[in-house]
Amino acid sequence: MNLKIHPIFRSVLLVLLVPLFSPFYGQVYGQETVEGQIPDSVEIHALTQLYLSTDGEEWEDNKNWLKANKWPDWEGVTYENGDVVELNLRSNGLEGTIPDALYDLIALEVLDLSRNQLTGRISKKIGQLTQMKFLELFRNRLSGTFPAEFEKLSKILLLSVSVNNFGGEVPSVLYELTSLQELHIGANSFSGQITENIGNLINLEVLDMGENYFEGMLPSSLGHLSKLERLNLDFNLLSGTIPGSFANLTSLELLDVSYNQLSGPIPQFLADLPLRWFWVDANQFTSYPDFSQHPDPESLFITFDQNRLDFGDLEPNWTESGSIFSYPRYDNQDSVATFYDPSSMTYSVEVAGEYNQYQWFRNGEVITGATTASLTFNPSTNHRNQQGTDTYQCRITNTRITDLTLWSRSTTTHSGRYYAIADGDWHSPIWSREPGGARTDQVPGAGSEVFIEGKNVVVSRDASCGPVHVVIKGAGASLVVDAADLTIQGTLELTKATEGFPGGVKAVNGGRVIPLAN
Repeated sequence: MNLKIHPIFRSVLLVLLVPLFSPFYGQVYGQETVEGQIPDSVEIHALTQLYLSTDGEEWEDNKNWLKANKWPDWEGVTYENGDVVELNLRSNGLEGTIPDALYDLIALEVLDLSRNQLTGRISKKIGQLTQMKFLELFRNRLSGTFPAEFEKLSKILLLSVSVNNFGGEVPSVLYELTSLQELHIGANSFSGQITENIGNLINLEVLDMGENYFEGMLPSSLGHLSKLERLNLDFNLLSGTIPGSFANLTSLELLDVSYNQLSGPIPQFLADLPLRWFWVDANQFTSYPDFSQHPDPESLFITFDQNRLDFGDLEPNWTESGSIFSYPRYDNQDSVATFYDPSSMTYSVEVAGEYNQYQWFRNGEVITGATTASLTFNPSTNHRNQQGTDTYQCRITNTRITDLTLWSRSTTTHSGRYYAIADGDWHSPIWSREPGGARTDQVPGAGSEVFIEGKNVVVSRDASCGPVHVVIKGAGASLVVDAADLTIQGTLELTKATEGFPGGVKAVNGGRVIPLAN
């Protein structure tokens, strides 16, 4: 008959029996092991606690674990000079918490528990692992922060805790681990600013702080990390410009600042670095480096889509035969504003580039012959909706950079009749679309017909509209043009509805009313 023991009682028995059997753990196939600086009984207890705390019976590979005659050949345990120096249980199905007893393995140089389902916090007892060189806890469910005792890990070369649930500001103790060559804290919930103390880590070769909630400016002290080969800051909330100190990163092969809020020009000096991967997409950059002098631009993996670049920024990296890069990604730029000059009733775009082509659209339809950077409004040919709105937009293409199309931001001309319903400035929301009707946030645009009934309206900025009817009622209506030009596309009609009340149109302080014939 097979006797089954409940898992809880089995764990209790193991805890009670291990000390009784510890004298036999010194035997390995009949040979005595060497007793190191740490008693074998302490190491066995520490590992047994890890086994029990992380459901060892369900591990992917638990070969020889808790077998007396197999110590110290337990799977994943490396034993040198009588002590456990490495514990590697990566991707082994550990589920539970890291017991405090594990930190009694003070000779550990390598601890790799990555790619498991560990939870809980890192204990203050981690400060006992003063020989630690490689600590990998990547892809678990650990949380909290790093205790101050981390400062005692003075020999650590690699710290990898990415893809966990750590949060808050980065503890200052991490910036004191000057021996670090690799620091991976990406894909957590860290927040706050990256402080200038990051520059203390002068031996860093790899720094991954991506996929967090860091904000503020990039610290200029990052330029102190002259050994840095990989810098990953993607998917944060960083803003401002790329510091000039980045010119000192003369070993940098990978720079990823994509999906932030960085702005301004991308410095030209980055083209002089030994970059192989350069990812700046989804920011607000307004210029791009010229990589034409790069010794091997086809080896670069480049992405810079979703910025504010135009063809003038990109043309230096294109020849008649196409891009100097093998596989650049550069779609969806948002750099083009649509300007409107009310005095000349002209729409225009400003796009740098030698090989640009333009096409204007009204309400989504091509305007025949409108193929320059500007479009002058003409009511007889451009305006369609007498009581609605017209939307204007320009499409810009380039004969060299053929896979990119830029669209100017659309601008809308409101048409139809407008009635002043309150005193105020022409550009304030004081209008209705019907006599005595509801307020509208729209303002009269080119092609509009304006009625001012018993109200006073001041034009203090240049404006343009269609026919203006000033109807004097009650206390009288007036249209005052103050230090501005009012261009009227049509007629200016003055009507007195009641005798004896002043009103009409006045031009003061150099203002002008400019009627234009139909």
